[in-house]
Amino acid sequence: MTKKINDIGLFYLPLVVLPGESTTLHVFEARYKALIKESIDEEKPFGILLPLKMNREYGSLVRVNKITKSYHDGRFDVEIIGEDVFRHVQNIDNNDSLYDNAEIEPVKRERSKINDDLLNAYFEYSVKQLKHDPSYSFSKNMSIYELANKCELTMMEKYKLISTPQAKLQQNILLNHLNIVNALFKQEEALKQKFYLN
Repeated sequence: MTKKINDIGLFYLPLVVLPGESTTLHVFEARYKALIKESIDEEKPFGILLPLKMNREYGSLVRVNKITKSYHDGRFDVEIIGEDVFRHVQNIDNNDSLYDNAEIEPVKRERSKINDDLLNAYFEYSVKQLKHDPSYSFSKNMSIYELANKCELTMMEKYKLISTPQAKLQQNILLNHLNIVNALFKQEEALKQKFYLN
């Protein structure tokens, strides 16, 4: 059974940060400035959870990497890195805190090798879209999140990924995304070629 973690600070945002992914937050609310300061001072992670009107059972456990910019009025930009995925169990009453605290449960995923269909779809994507060298080989031992971080997923695709427990289904999510992107790229190339020939 996965051990629950008590008293993790929450930052509500329409954002999903995958493990290993880095992004920047612009922090201006007093409660979130307090959360980030505590996270830095105590060297502990905090949770990013979708806003109330959105599906918010799962969230991203992130850690502050560094403050990248400070403003004269107290606002600042901070770089964060995804550390894990969690299931939100319940909020905890903490009158001493400016921000919400929660009990969470880290989500442990089964790990499996990337299947050939997904690897081939990513190879096509990386060569045509990312302009990688075709001689570059990709490891089947990549984690699903390592691969997902290279695929420019939408927020809802990322949420679907972190809320899906089975490795096979997670790979199908990425495969469907890459098949659509690759098909659109082929259509664009065909249209360009047709325009050139005319």
